[in-house]
Amino acid sequence: MSRKNQEPAREKHIWEKTRNEVLADIQRLDKAKNADELRGYIIELSKYGEEPQQYEGIFRNYLYSPEADLREAAVFALLYGLGIQKEEYRACALKQLALSDEDDLETRRLAAFSLAHAYRGQRDGALLRAFFTILDDEREEESLKQSIVSDILALWGLSGRDQAFRAGINPSLSALLHEFGAELAVARKLVAS
Repeated sequence: MSRKNQEPAREKHIWEKTRNEVLADIQRLDKAKNADELRGYIIELSKYGEEPQQYEGIFRNYLYSPEADLREAAVFALLYGLGIQKEEYRACALKQLALSDEDDLETRRLAAFSLAHAYRGQRDGALLRAFFTILDDEREEESLKQSIVSDILALWGLSGRDQAFRAGINPSLSALLHEFGAELAVARKLVAS
């Protein structure tokens, strides 16, 4: 028996698959109602798939899924993974950002991150206003506020690397506010005008 026949076939990585294989995987996962695995697949495909822009229509279909995890993955895939700036995708992300249930904290964090990435460096007043609303709300979780500060800085044009260089890796909210106080003050003035 040859060695080749003895080794089990390994699953191809997403970036090794053809478009037809990817579509078959998505259809299989969707049909099986396996939202968790499909969520991960969508996210991976948006980051590592061969020419992921070709999957925009598929990702878009999940923006309106009854499954919250799939809506979250679609927003991430379209805004962060593909960097597409369309009003429809932005509106869906802002809707996720406005969720108020305690269980939606990670969804909100991912929506803000996705928006900040898609609109990086654009100093978008409406997005800054939405982010400052969360930052200024004393009822919000500190961990969400910490993420929001990084997202504000990304909208302002500071990369994660720049932020880490100045404030260290995983700085506290107070350290971020101290280190980037000048940038945040200027951003606030832009929002106020």
